[in-house]
Amino acid sequence: TPSYLIWNLLERYTREEDLVVDPFCGGGTTLDVAREMKRRALGYDLRPMRDDIFRADARKLPLEDAKADFVFMDPPYSTHLDYSDDPRCIGKLDAHDERGGYFEAMDAAFAEADRILRDRRYLAVYVSD
Repeated sequence: TPSYLIWNLLERYTREEDLVVDPFCGGGTTLDVAREMKRRALGYDLRPMRDDIFRADARKLPLEDAKADFVFMDPPYSTHLDYSDDPRCIGKLDAHDERGGYFEAMDAAFAEADRILRDRRYLAVYVSD
């Protein structure tokens, strides 16, 4: 994920000390940018790549309701990449197969983001081509 993209979103939609959450944290770019900008940041992933990223499924985050000020998602794009060996990985679900469950899984991840967001705060989803 381009760090400038995250910086731009956080500059526009957050303030210092706001809580930024990335439920598909990957390598941790969101955490690095948010912390550099003096935001609090939590990252979750099924396959944490760093010690400061917590192991969790984006569809069931270990965070209380209405705690986050901003959620940034760069979700798996179905089976286009091999994201993880974890069978729960949304990236293992085929978006072209009606029975694949990809869209249902993404619905659950969006519902979870909505649950953890404070009222009148923001969700950003990065979709590359």
